[in-house]
Amino acid sequence: MASKQMKITCKWMEKNRILVNPDGQVLPCCYLANVYYSDTQKMIERESIMKEYDNNKERYNIHNNTMEDIINSTWFTHTLPESWEDSSITIRQCKDWCGKEE
Repeated sequence: MASKQMKITCKWMEKNRILVNPDGQVLPCCYLANVYYSDTQKMIERESIMKEYDNNKERYNIHNNTMEDIINSTWFTHTLPESWEDSSITIRQCKDWCGKEE
């Protein structure tokens, strides 16, 4: 029996929404933000995509960059969406909240 593929359709991206935390940190959605803030170290150890985000978090802060630059950055336009094509690197929250088996 062949394994089913996971299709990710970002609920926040579909609605043209993004999350800005009170500290200015911009994240794609509350699903990532909640875990990122509650247990940053564990999340970046488990999720390579979030480790890349964390390594450049100053770049994704509204106090350091414009919203346009942030949402047009490589991480937001390519790294995260392209990670949905490879289930081995797809962030668990993306799978859990925005994924469907095909």
